[in-house]
Amino acid sequence: MKNKVRAAVATALAVAASALSGWGWGCSGGDGGADRGGGSSALFRKDGGGRKRRRPERAGSGSALLRVQKPVLREVLLEEEFHVLRTLGEGAFGRVLLATHRRTGAKVAVKALSRARTQPADFYRELHYARALSPHPGVLSTFGEAMRATDADGAALWLLAAEAAPLGDLRRALPRRSPLSEGAAKRVARQLAEALSFVHSIGLVHRDVKAANVLVFTADLSVVKLGDFGSARPEGELAARPAGASTGALPPEVGAALRNERVPARAAADVWALAVLLVRITGGSCPWKAADAVADPGYAAFRRWQGRRAASPPSTFKRFTPRFLRLLRRLLAPEPRRRAPVTDVFKYLEDPWVVRSPVSVSPVSSSASPPSGVMSPPPLDRRVAARRIWDWLRSCEPEDLEAVCAGGPP
Repeated sequence: MKNKVRAAVATALAVAASALSGWGWGCSGGDGGADRGGGSSALFRKDGGGRKRRRPERAGSGSALLRVQKPVLREVLLEEEFHVLRTLGEGAFGRVLLATHRRTGAKVAVKALSRARTQPADFYRELHYARALSPHPGVLSTFGEAMRATDADGAALWLLAAEAAPLGDLRRALPRRSPLSEGAAKRVARQLAEALSFVHSIGLVHRDVKAANVLVFTADLSVVKLGDFGSARPEGELAARPAGASTGALPPEVGAALRNERVPARAAADVWALAVLLVRITGGSCPWKAADAVADPGYAAFRRWQGRRAASPPSTFKRFTPRFLRLLRRLLAPEPRRRAPVTDVFKYLEDPWVVRSPVSVSPVSSSASPPSGVMSPPPLDRRVAARRIWDWLRSCEPEDLEAVCAGGPP
């Protein structure tokens, strides 16, 4: 496994180094660059064009890739560079436009950020991480050239172009208050787990995993991609919680922070957000509004069940099988250090996640009739009973089984 991760990191480094040596639309032949002749040496150059300085690196680490580059950007007029078709979305810092690049004819999604509201460091960070992660098939591809622009109204903008998702984001694919099919939910889970595993392997944390940042390319959800790395940070870096993040997807350690308090970026926070998203797409609704056991009854009920102080899970979780509940219990551990890695999702993809509707069984005929007004019990299917016992055993933690074998309560 470690060799696969290292190979993936090496591939990303090679592609990123190639991209950093030229900022054109095909990752070559751009109009400006951070390092024109140095190739991968750009990864070791100080910001601002200082002297080269090589730092010791751990084998297989992505630390060189995390050093943000600041390429020279062209100044353009938005309408001269792109033919804007429509607005895909708007936020506090800018908007996303569906447009055609006039020079190449490519249809792209252009993220236009206000220069008055977006610091240069924040824009260059998002640009750098988005480009570096683009080689992975589960990450939205970002084109090589970014620009400084002015629109028809005279507004100063940062422009970042990425591939356009023909079916929008995952919110459009979700039925209102209804779940996806189990097969579709598993396809989404597998692809997002692969993308996040890659992101985490090079030392980055996405920090804003939600349906709005999952882009859909096929109607059956066989191709979805993770996008929007504006909130991404290196593992361990202190940062305020992302603006616009869904409070229900924030883990307890982040949700409990004050408004502008900075907390370390941890991959465990992405694991939590992915688990909340899996509950939404598999169960049909978000499990809680905030991970606060005092203020949110839904989360309080979940914590009672998770802490084995309640016999059954909350209503949102009751349609899930014991195996899927076991996965969620691991991904939603309240302590970050005890939270399972995102790769644990792969271990449960072959298991059923949703409880099937019971099949009615015709009563066995008998010559003896039950007393009037008394309902005869349904016949016991030993195979069903054995299956339920087996599912329960597989859902138990090792310490619970040891307690049962010793004759005590689980």
